[in-house]
Amino acid sequence: IYRTLAEANPAYSGDLAMTLNNLAALFSNTGKMEAAKAHYEEALQIRRALAEANPAYLGHLATTLNNLAKLYEQQHQWRDDFTIFKESYEALVLRASQNPLYRKSLLQFWLRAAEGALRSGEFGWIVEHAQEYVHLKGALGMGDGPLLALALKEWDVPIDTIRTFREELGDDPRYRAIAQEMEMLIGDETI
Repeated sequence: IYRTLAEANPAYSGDLAMTLNNLAALFSNTGKMEAAKAHYEEALQIRRALAEANPAYLGHLATTLNNLAKLYEQQHQWRDDFTIFKESYEALVLRASQNPLYRKSLLQFWLRAAEGALRSGEFGWIVEHAQEYVHLKGALGMGDGPLLALALKEWDVPIDTIRTFREELGDDPRYRAIAQEMEMLIGDETI
């Protein structure tokens, strides 16, 4: 119904995207991954266009990006997972700058993008955005908490990947906070 309505009147495009996103979640929950992917991708195409025309749709865009990234994650498609979470993060940067209530979501997307970056060997993204991570933690009153280390431990990121990333960070003081979190994981300290 929404497809027909959206074809006749583009004002229904948002409703069509929402329906496609919901159908994709249903397909994903029932193990029909290819159908889920196709529906998420169609919803994503619509929501990208809507967000480009009106930034108020950025939150909806981020939701579909998040759902598609989780689908890729379930299938261990780490490079695709990273690409989508990175786009989600970038979509939310503008929203968080306009509304501080989005900072927590932005931090969560940063963490997921960092996981995807580590798993796909894209360490440069984390290094490039390290200061944003530290700033977000501070803005949310989380100070020195080892959020990245906790997340990576929970998501079972291989310790060899973490060691390699820690070596990439070197001794640059700009990355000290992240380096310390990686050292906690490497040292197998209780976090």
